[in-house]
Amino acid sequence: MAKLNPAGSALVYSTYIGGTSADSGVAIAIDAAGAAYVAGATGSGNFPVTSAVQPRSGSVDGLGFDGFAAKLNPAGDQLVFATFLGGSGTDLAHGIAVDGRGSAVIVGETDSANFPALNALRVAGAGSDSFVVKLTPAGSAIEYASYLGGQSLDAAAGVAVDAAGNVYVTGSTMSPDNAATPGAARTQLAGRSDAFAIKIAPGASRPLAAAVSAASLLRGEPLAKDSIVSVYGTNFTTGAGETAVQVRDSAGTVRTAELYFVSASQINFILPAATAAGVGEVLVQRGGQLLGAAPIRVTATAPGLFTANAAGTGAPLGWAIREGADPVALAAGEVDVSSPVFLTLFGTGIRGRLGLDSVQITIGGVSVPVTYAGAQGEFPAFDQVNAGPLPAALQGRGTVELQLAIGGVRANPVTIQVK
Repeated sequence: MAKLNPAGSALVYSTYIGGTSADSGVAIAIDAAGAAYVAGATGSGNFPVTSAVQPRSGSVDGLGFDGFAAKLNPAGDQLVFATFLGGSGTDLAHGIAVDGRGSAVIVGETDSANFPALNALRVAGAGSDSFVVKLTPAGSAIEYASYLGGQSLDAAAGVAVDAAGNVYVTGSTMSPDNAATPGAARTQLAGRSDAFAIKIAPGASRPLAAAVSAASLLRGEPLAKDSIVSVYGTNFTTGAGETAVQVRDSAGTVRTAELYFVSASQINFILPAATAAGVGEVLVQRGGQLLGAAPIRVTATAPGLFTANAAGTGAPLGWAIREGADPVALAAGEVDVSSPVFLTLFGTGIRGRLGLDSVQITIGGVSVPVTYAGAQGEFPAFDQVNAGPLPAALQGRGTVELQLAIGGVRANPVTIQVK
């Protein structure tokens, strides 16, 4: 690291920062007093830490890379603080900024499942994620540290802080579920990889949750109004009062949702039928305290099929029905297509379809007639699809994929066994 005089004609100071392995400084910021803040990546287990929030590398074998952040005094002759930032995977710091209080904010990317999240917007990673860390002015403690991103590849590349203490983060994302907020300039991924911009307000963090179809459990997919939704988070049953779920839609209207199931980490609820299409959010509250907020994208139809293992994969929840015989659960064994047999499947997000001709089912790539797709009638927001007879051409195929699509929108693929 080096400092030049204003004319650029002489070095004020120049210094090494690092250990015995590879170290790289990639971002720098200066505070009002002239102290320099540096961020980058280090592979050195003996990186020169001081007043560190993380005094040791997170790498298990000492061969991986961690992010680092360091502050030099205005003279450049002393480290005020220097710290590792990372978990057991690869962690790279790409940007640093400093606010008016002297608190450093560092951003980058991590594939560590144990990145040191604290007071986090998002407490768990999903492969390769962006991260943001804000240190106290002394650099000896973390104010907050959080994963940012969705289910695909995300990398924060730059950060800025305004006079009010708001933090601005930018980078690249391949995640369709990278938490676009209601009213954002763009709410959907447009290409294979897009830039992103996030603004984080000062003060207590807003706990994030994840909302998915209770049938498909697919992240980043739209949700249908009047469908069953699962929201995942933490501490949903902690504190006084009753747990409640509210949905704020794209028009700004807030509605209380009917609950199916409540636990500390999961709530199943019905997305209100009057919810306007577009980007909204799910708010989990208890006793007036916000416990989780999940961005959602609402459409009329978003088909999902329930499965026997409740994981959105494998055998669907449903029946094989043959005239003159008792129904057989699709998870119980093989379906015999030697004589006419029909299927009843259960799901959610289906009833908002247009015509029945918009509903298609293929089994093993073979089209199967659909005779009904709509409300099941007994349980709220629970839908049913009837199809058949199954073609005799499927006989002897064994395990085959069943694919439901409505208006070209596919449900989670499931499998059945054909005798």
